Amino acid sequence: MRRERHNFVAHLALTIVVFCTCCMDARAGSCTNTITTTLAAGTHNYTGDTCVGANIRISGNVVINVSGGSFFLPDAYEIDGKGSKGAMVMGNGTPGNAGDSGRNLTITATSRIDIEGNIYLTGGNGSAGTSGSGVSGGAGGAGGNGGNLSLRAPVVQVYNSSILESNGGSGGSGQGSSNAGATGAGGAGGDGGEGGTITIDPATETAILEGRHSVNGGAGGSAGSGSNGIMSSTGGGPGGAGGDGGDAGTFSLTADDVQFGAVYFAAIGGRGAGGDGMSVGGGDGGPAFNSGMCSNVGGAAGAAGIGGAGGSANVTETAGNLVVSDDALFEVNGGNGGIGGNGGAGGTPGAGAAGGAGANAGAVDFSATSGNVTVEANLVAIGVGGNGGRAGNPGLCACPSGVTGGDGGDGGTLIVTASGTVIIEEGVITWLCGGDGGDGGNGSPVGAGGAGGSNGTFPMDVDNDCSEFTPNDGDDGRGCS
Repeated sequence: MRRERHNFVAHLALTIVVFCTCCMDARAGSCTNTITTTLAAGTHNYTGDTCVGANIRISGNVVINVSGGSFFLPDAYEIDGKGSKGAMVMGNGTPGNAGDSGRNLTITATSRIDIEGNIYLTGGNGSAGTSGSGVSGGAGGAGGNGGNLSLRAPVVQVYNSSILESNGGSGGSGQGSSNAGATGAGGAGGDGGEGGTITIDPATETAILEGRHSVNGGAGGSAGSGSNGIMSSTGGGPGGAGGDGGDAGTFSLTADDVQFGAVYFAAIGGRGAGGDGMSVGGGDGGPAFNSGMCSNVGGAAGAAGIGGAGGSANVTETAGNLVVSDDALFEVNGGNGGIGGNGGAGGTPGAGAAGGAGANAGAVDFSATSGNVTVEANLVAIGVGGNGGRAGNPGLCACPSGVTGGDGGDGGTLIVTASGTVIIEEGVITWLCGGDGGDGGNGSPVGAGGAGGSNGTFPMDVDNDCSEFTPNDGDDGRGCS
């Protein structure tokens, strides 16, 4: 039986660690500078304590420099640097537009940076194409990439109330074709955007990290089906290719002193179109109906999208002992591969498409360059490889060879290094497991199931529990005659 990926956050309660913020909230009313309007692209310089006093939009890539003071984003407000969705299109078989990338935001301060509110730098979704009548269907637009966030000050504190988000946008849907016969291809799905980066700069002396943060890749868009052959003597059209999932981004924190509260960080690769047992990844080939279902040539199936690679989380303490708290959860899963499209029926049926490959999970890296690293019990590091997609089946009327299911991605990596001693407490929880292979397609001979991925790598003292996530090979397809 094929397993579905769990929402691990829903199963794991994070203990809330409360730092005193009353002094910070009081400061919001007495700042030297208060930002309440849209910030245009470019560098904005402030002298003295600077606070955000309203929800603000950044209309381009922005640098905020605060000299002689601190920067404060209260819980009540957010900074919106999301990319716009691709513009909607009209017409016959028109491709969709790509989503804009999220904005880049750099904040520097000579004293400290305190982030209680939310910062959104996610890429915009691609728009859908339009269906084609007598022409090919329109392809979906690509999702925009997530932006890059950089925080640099002697002290940076990100509070439990905060969300830092720089995900890739989803690809738009490709649309189907009709009344065009073999020349009418289904539109391809748009690729998902890549996750951005979140960086707390090496100049930071002290970093205190809580909240929920993500640099996930965007999902690939579904594809359209090929035209039927009702108006054609040459058969049906090919299905479009499913969009690939976007790769996840990177989180990087380097400081003399790193302190964790309750924090969840995700760098999960986007699923290829049709992954997770949803809609068909590659579009179906069109059937050949000109002289009956079993005449002429059925359209070939569209290829499945592949999953996006899991991202990485890198935490380095440069002047002491790093303690990774038991309230921390890091998730760097690979994206699932899409399901292959089915071939169209015909005297020569269209071939099914192979399942898309699941992507490898990413890495979580904890290090101390001048001391020890202690990984406390109940820390959770999740890096499950993406599941391979199920193969599509050939069209009716004959029994050509089946095609293979997608291979599962490999499990992730947990790296713990120190100039001193590495201490891993009993009870650390890791799922660094390979993904399942996808089932093969029907045919004669049958399509082979995809291979399950390999489990990941981790320190000797970690009990990597893959009992629930044992990577299984996909089942072979069924025969036909």
